[in-house]
Amino acid sequence: MRVTVGQLKKLVREAKVKASPEYTAKERVREALQELVADQVVAGAVKDQATLAKYFSDMDMALNALKLIPLEVWSKLAKK
Repeated sequence: MRVTVGQLKKLVREAKVKASPEYTAKERVREALQELVADQVVAGAVKDQATLAKYFSDMDMALNALKLIPLEVWSKLAKK
């Protein structure tokens, strides 16, 4: 199979994006959230697609509430 220069350029661009600090940070967040959801499935709190959708809705609501907390409060909580 022959690989064109365009295909090689595309592969290099994709590798750069995957290795970027921004992408890596987003992947760490996604992995942490994925583990949280998996834990809820294992614990039996999420049993079907409907409860999964409800759980994601609850996560969205909680995240929106957490966004309102200033960094100073997070810093104080981290010191405890």
